Amino acid sequence: MTIKRVLTLILIIAQVGLTQVRASEGGATFFSKLTEFLGTPISNFLTELDSVNIQTTKLGIDDGIIANVILGTARKVERNPNPTGDDDQFLVKDVVRMGLRLGAGLIVGGTAAYIQEWTIVYPVETRIKGVLHNKFFVNLFLPYQVWRDKLPEKYVLMSDSYLEGQARIKLGGGAVFPLGTEVSAARVKLKRTFVSKKSQDKLTVFEEVGKYFHLAQSIYADIGLLSIPIFDGYYQRGKAKRVFKDIMWTHLDNKQQSDFMHNFIHGNKIITEDKYQIERHVENKFMHRYSYFNLLWLMSEENHFREDLIQDKLILDNKVISQENIYQIEAIKKSDWTTFLEAEDTKSTVYFSAVPTIENGNLVTSLTKPEMTITLTKRDMYTRQKEVDGIYLPLLNRITESEHFSTPFKLDKTNSKEILFNAKLQYDSDAINILANLTADQIFARFEKITGKERVYWERAARSSYHSRELSRLRNSRLTLGQIYTAKQLLSIARELKNSRLVESPQEKARKFIFAMRRSLLEGGGAFNDSIIRMFNSFIPSHMRTATATLTQWPKDKPKDGESTKALVLRRSTGAEKTFRVQNHRFYFDNNSHFYHLL
Repeated sequence: MTIKRVLTLILIIAQVGLTQVRASEGGATFFSKLTEFLGTPISNFLTELDSVNIQTTKLGIDDGIIANVILGTARKVERNPNPTGDDDQFLVKDVVRMGLRLGAGLIVGGTAAYIQEWTIVYPVETRIKGVLHNKFFVNLFLPYQVWRDKLPEKYVLMSDSYLEGQARIKLGGGAVFPLGTEVSAARVKLKRTFVSKKSQDKLTVFEEVGKYFHLAQSIYADIGLLSIPIFDGYYQRGKAKRVFKDIMWTHLDNKQQSDFMHNFIHGNKIITEDKYQIERHVENKFMHRYSYFNLLWLMSEENHFREDLIQDKLILDNKVISQENIYQIEAIKKSDWTTFLEAEDTKSTVYFSAVPTIENGNLVTSLTKPEMTITLTKRDMYTRQKEVDGIYLPLLNRITESEHFSTPFKLDKTNSKEILFNAKLQYDSDAINILANLTADQIFARFEKITGKERVYWERAARSSYHSRELSRLRNSRLTLGQIYTAKQLLSIARELKNSRLVESPQEKARKFIFAMRRSLLEGGGAFNDSIIRMFNSFIPSHMRTATATLTQWPKDKPKDGESTKALVLRRSTGAEKTFRVQNHRFYFDNNSHFYHLL
């Protein structure tokens, strides 16, 4: 880190500080002035902006003696999936991270670090009010605002502190060889405090403590003063425990409220004099895999695989009066791309949950009442009518098995160009049992009926190399590379399902089953390739599953006179009307709504 870079960062922080200390709720006036100064094209770009991330930076020495000050901040704005009115259509997430890392080493090093992170999520009326909240793109002074209780009327606030002991190997990343990599292994202790203040009279809070092993790798390129991330990945395994409490905020005087926030900032703890007759304790044993690939910020792909074994207890006078055990897996894939003129992002999720039988503390001997939910989401920021007619509407009809309907979806020219496609498919225990017992023979035979292409082509493609001579013959037979990839996924799915039937461990059976389901969610055709999902559904009677799909065109953030103020929505569903288990035990927060709607 050069002195010039440090001084530049200090000047930026000082300018941001002056802006934010003087900030008030006059965001609309500020935006009007900014629009006037920048002109219409750039101001229109700002209305579409929904994420600003200043990458976590380490200031200091990193050769021989390691002494780093850690700084990072981010803001992300997302639509609220469950709004209650005009004033909470969007959710804003501000994050500030600070810390200190000390150690020694050149290529091989050992360090210890203390990191404090604050996250706040709050509702706003429009996207641009979220992007420019407090008159700037990020909020470096969040800890100060928490301490002085200068927060929005409604918010959810989380404070994390990490104590980490790390061993690392660092190679490359310099003027001679700009491509670098860092591999690290760490033991981490986590302390987390979560406060939900959505009403004037009550706070809902929990305190969490945990410890876990963290193995990570990153690949990056140093170009001048710019460090470009290429790949990040980690593996975590550990335990955590949460204790939930309700605090009557209006029962505290001003000093008690101030002391509460002071303790929250400085000690990351909740101190009250209230006696709690009943407490809720949630204990969790978890495993988390993560990978992220970035190509010059033009496109990225992110994957998560999260597994939790949860014991949810109500305790009275140090005695457990009720207990619920939940085993859950969540597999997530996100991808996005932008040309700065157009942008799209895609997300697919498999959520599996079951009731475990637990012996000897953590040994799972069986899983009963399994359920699975698959969600598919595609956001297109600049949608044309031909994309609606050729991609989104046919996909909606196929997933909900309503191809016989011919309801059009004509874009409202007075609305924005932003389209959101969302689908949810849910499967009960009997449906999961059918899927788990499918063989390769059944899969390829049924896929021939679904696609109209002969089974021999799919089987040969699945066993072919992408560069083999046989591949050339297949391509000449009008089998595309996308179809070849689909065929290979079919074979992989069949193998994973077979392996899930061979292993003894209930958890390993569930993991392999979810691996198979994860491979069925393919991107293609402008959104999702749903051919494997339709093949699965053809095996399952309609009373064992349900599917819902929605296509939404959003109004403009600031509609003019005569322009629509309402979203254009088309929704269809099929299958059984039944209640499925929802994810009430979230330890990984994938988006803003996970924070805001947790409590």
